[in-house]
Amino acid sequence: MKSFLIRPAQETDIDSIVNLWEELTRFHSQLDSIFTPCKEATENYRTFAHSFFSQTDSAFIFVAEEINSKRIVGYISGKTTLYPPVYRIKKKGSIFDTVVLNEFRRHHIGQQLFKKALDWFQDKNISRIELSVAEKNEVSQAFWNSLGFNPHMHTLFFDR
Repeated sequence: MKSFLIRPAQETDIDSIVNLWEELTRFHSQLDSIFTPCKEATENYRTFAHSFFSQTDSAFIFVAEEINSKRIVGYISGKTTLYPPVYRIKKKGSIFDTVVLNEFRRHHIGQQLFKKALDWFQDKNISRIELSVAEKNEVSQAFWNSLGFNPHMHTLFFDR
């Protein structure tokens, strides 16, 4: 049985994180053409992910590393964000990306990544965590529902 370490990402993990993000993007673009990346997408995401390393008080990336091979097989990213200043709750946790390579799914890596993120948010006194899931991504919806997430908003769009 394979063993995994869930740990904070290091700058040397950026290439692996970007590769995982590209796989996530390919998957989502098959679900809905709105997710089709622009030609600068990879470099833009690399810059976005790299920015998390200078925001360690308000942002994180945790990776799942297969212990024997040292291969990064998944990651989760998120940060604290503010609600508009009209609500009782001022801050929330936002999860941006969660991905585990197909061949490593069903090893509870996603749950372990979320547990690490949940602990991070709790350390920041964040009690509410939000994320977006593509309407057509039934696997992801089932995953997050199994962890206790509930619907909150329904995003509608209009295209011309």
